[in-house]
Amino acid sequence: GERTNITGSAKFARLIRDDNYTEALEVALQQVEAGAQVIDI
Repeated sequence: GERTNITGSAKFARLIRDDNYTEALEVALQQVEAGAQVIDI
């Protein structure tokens, strides 16, 4: 789940900066559905 790390993903960092937690949660959900064992927040 590196895509949920603000230092590893510019898109995720922007979502958090913009308080867009619904879409940020979608990114995390996609990571889990793709087989991520750990979400790096």
